[in-house]
Amino acid sequence: MSRVTLTEFVGNGELIGSLKNLIDEHRLPHALILSGPVGSGRRTLAMAIARQLACLDESAPCGRCAACRCTDNPDITVVTPEKNEITVAQVREIRALAFVVPNQSAARVFIIPDAQLMNETAQNALLKVLEEPPEQVYFILTAEYPHQLIDTVLSRSVAFRLSLPSAEEGCDYICAEYPQYTRAEALNAMEQCGTIGAALELLGGGNQLREMAANILSLVDADSELELLKALLPFAGNRKRAQQVIEHMADMLREALAVKSGAHRDFHGQQPDCMRFGGERLFRLIGACETAISQCESNIGEGLLATHFCADLRRAVGL
Repeated sequence: MSRVTLTEFVGNGELIGSLKNLIDEHRLPHALILSGPVGSGRRTLAMAIARQLACLDESAPCGRCAACRCTDNPDITVVTPEKNEITVAQVREIRALAFVVPNQSAARVFIIPDAQLMNETAQNALLKVLEEPPEQVYFILTAEYPHQLIDTVLSRSVAFRLSLPSAEEGCDYICAEYPQYTRAEALNAMEQCGTIGAALELLGGGNQLREMAANILSLVDADSELELLKALLPFAGNRKRAQQVIEHMADMLREALAVKSGAHRDFHGQQPDCMRFGGERLFRLIGACETAISQCESNIGEGLLATHFCADLRRAVGL
């Protein structure tokens, strides 16, 4: 997942300000629901909150403590659905882990993306720990719409609704991160597309990156691992480009998963090759991408990043 901080989060300034104040004043509710449209950054915000809560320093996130430097913090748990649902067995595991003292962080945080994938039995099982959570434990649920969750979960959580960033906010971000585009180009793309990801696609560079991502995904279950490693060779020379390609891969995998679960999203006119994977493999591949994105933002060398990513992708598809 992303290592964006609350301060760096694009858009929703008033909401972000409220969250920062609640965290700084130690008044953040133990159960949050982040809702909002696709592209509003629900998962990114969930991880930003988790990292701030986990930090051991008062000026969180400090970037120096053990919790901040860790690329895979054991005290931050991101729940991955099994076969398109979050099961009651997974929720029971969460409940048990919630009472374990944090290993190296100030808090233990559970992120449940697409929390609507919990069936009613699983949501009711979660209620037991939402009602009386341990002091250092927080739950962050994300869903496109709050009504996708049962009333009793809603009543024990505090909901925050995200909106898409404005065209100006998206433009500012694109110009800062992608200086090859002029402000006029970035603003025009944001006005046409509405989300930063789609705007980058329109700007042109995203098309090439998406082609690279599609090529890598076509090779993850090839007979020979060598072909996949060859496709990952460009990673060795450009960490930023590697991260952008992996983010495209994760987006394509999520799009495929959305179609398989009945959300009926489109694929910019063409379905990706990853539609051949079943739901469980898609979830594991998304997890491999999220791990690699975190490694892109750490001190791991580009060559080692490519090697680890190759192994994780092959493992995700059972090879």
